[in-house]
Amino acid sequence: MNRAFDCDDAGMVWPLVDSERCLGDAGCVSVCPYDVLALQPVDAASHDDLPESTRFLLSLSGGLQAVVVAPERCRACGLCLAVCSQDAIDFHGRNESDGG
Repeated sequence: MNRAFDCDDAGMVWPLVDSERCLGDAGCVSVCPYDVLALQPVDAASHDDLPESTRFLLSLSGGLQAVVVAPERCRACGLCLAVCSQDAIDFHGRNESDGG
C-alpha cells in the first residue's frame, strides 16, 4: 500500500517494517511524533535469515533495525514513509496486520 492514510483514529492503520530492507538509519524513529517505532538489535536467528547484503549493511550501522513498538498509537501520518530511504515501511489496515 505504501501511502499515508490520513487517519484521525489511532490504531486503525498499523505500520509494518520489512526487516529485509531496513538498515536501521533511525530516520523513521526520530520523525514519528507518536513514538510508534524504535531501534532494536537484530536477534541472531533473524539476522541469519536476512539477505547477505542486508546483513553486511547492518554490520556497518551497528546491527539495529526499526521495529514497531506501539502500533496502537499510529495515526498513519506518513512521516516515517517519507524519510525511509530503503522503502522498508508500509501501512496496513489493523485487521490485515493483526489477523483480527
